[in-house]
Order: sequence, then structure tokens, then C-alpha cells
Amino acid sequence: MSARALFLALADRLDQQPNRPADVFAVRGWARSAGFTSEWLGLLPPPDGATHSEYATRLRTLAS
Repeated sequence: MSARALFLALADRLDQQPNRPADVFAVRGWARSAGFTSEWLGLLPPPDGATHSEYATRLRTLAS
């Protein structure tokens, strides 16, 4: 699976969550369930206080 597909899958997952600040541990857990391996987790930007929808937007930007 490509990084683009993984970013988009994770962004879709984040869109399903309540819009509150993204927790780095929850995001990493969802990333693992979306297919990210430990090598791919290093590609994820830190949430830095972004809400779930803001973080999903960042991931879609990275995917494009």
C-alpha cells in the first residue's frame, strides 16, 4: 500500500471521530489499524494541538 493511500485512509478515520484535539497515541493506533507499519509511522506529522478534522486536512495535503 502506498503512503498516499495510507494517509487518505487515516484521514477518513479521523473524519469519523468527534472533533476534539487529536491525541498522538490514538492517531498512531488508528494508523496501525489503517495499515501503517512502524517504518511508516515516522512519516506522520505530529498533531501539535490540531483537532481531528484539522489533522485529517493535513494528511490529505500530504497525500496530494
